[in-house]
Amino acid sequence: MCRAHYQAWRKVTPPSERQLTPAIRFWRKVDRNGPTPDHVPELGPCWIWTGAINQAGYGKLRANKKWSSAHRRSYEMHYGSIPDGAFVCHRCDTPSCIRPDHLFAGTAAQNTGDMFQKRRAACQGALGEQNSHHKLTDDQVLTIRARFHRGELIRHLAAEYGLTVGSISNIVNGRTWKHIGGHIRPAGQIGRRARRAA
Repeated sequence: MCRAHYQAWRKVTPPSERQLTPAIRFWRKVDRNGPTPDHVPELGPCWIWTGAINQAGYGKLRANKKWSSAHRRSYEMHYGSIPDGAFVCHRCDTPSCIRPDHLFAGTAAQNTGDMFQKRRAACQGALGEQNSHHKLTDDQVLTIRARFHRGELIRHLAAEYGLTVGSISNIVNGRTWKHIGGHIRPAGQIGRRARRAA
């Protein structure tokens, strides 16, 4: 790190923590009491990365001036180097999980095959949180619908959740996340006036 960043780091880092090894710093960002996957409970609880995450929900960390994936780092720490071109896949299907026995190295074809076998592919009709491209949880969708029903504006909800106005509109109108339920604006009602009359 540059001199300015080093000085800032020294100000906020207690002396007792300045000499910690990378492994100790890594494991301090892990919650070993994560959820147990419903579809494979025999795996036991996930170990959730509590540090930085990327947009897809995978843990990330910075080492030697490079960003890397937390689950790949965990795999390397326990099993050695990852074969060239291999993916580190999750048996538990939890992107932020870094538990070593939940991870396996596989090819792109194996990773895709695993996704199709577990019916997580969007083209297979995977719904909600089961869809590998989901950006919200079921609970967040219900909250968005309830808040819209109480009169909050779509554009405010979109900004808060980091989605487009169109995405939020699809949610509150029941065009997406149909399987969840909650307050869905009836067909034909457009605008705030019609909604408040409901």
